[in-house]
Amino acid sequence: MSQFKKIGLIGRPGHAGVVDSLHRLLTFLKSRDVDIILDDGTGKLVPDHGQQVASRESLSRLCDLVVVVGGDGSMLNAAQSIASENVPVIGINRGRLGFLTDVLPEEIELRLSQVLAGEYSVESRSLLQLELLQDGERRHLGCALNDVVLH
Repeated sequence: MSQFKKIGLIGRPGHAGVVDSLHRLLTFLKSRDVDIILDDGTGKLVPDHGQQVASRESLSRLCDLVVVVGGDGSMLNAAQSIASENVPVIGINRGRLGFLTDVLPEEIELRLSQVLAGEYSVESRSLLQLELLQDGERRHLGCALNDVVLH
């Protein structure tokens, strides 16, 4: 029995192939009797999905696992939104390089089957916390996965 009962989906809007991968994920996860929650932006990408929709920030409280469909930038963006609860994240690579999103679209069913069967390893990442002060006043507070760039 899988420890992942509620799985969140996040897809990058306007990115080639994302909708196809989301449909494959929805079909596969429904066949595995898993509760699926889409972030509100992703819900708009796949109309008539019939699943629960929630804000991206709430996925970390509601889900046991989050799957991000996009590139490494999508993964970094999602990580910032859901980092507070330490929920595991898997990336489906619809970008170019895929250092963080290392599951290929054609491997969706195979890799997710392995994860649901408990056949996976966890790669922990540290987050950087950024506090930007100007004249002693906080202007921004955020987190980053691998770097912070100031302009």
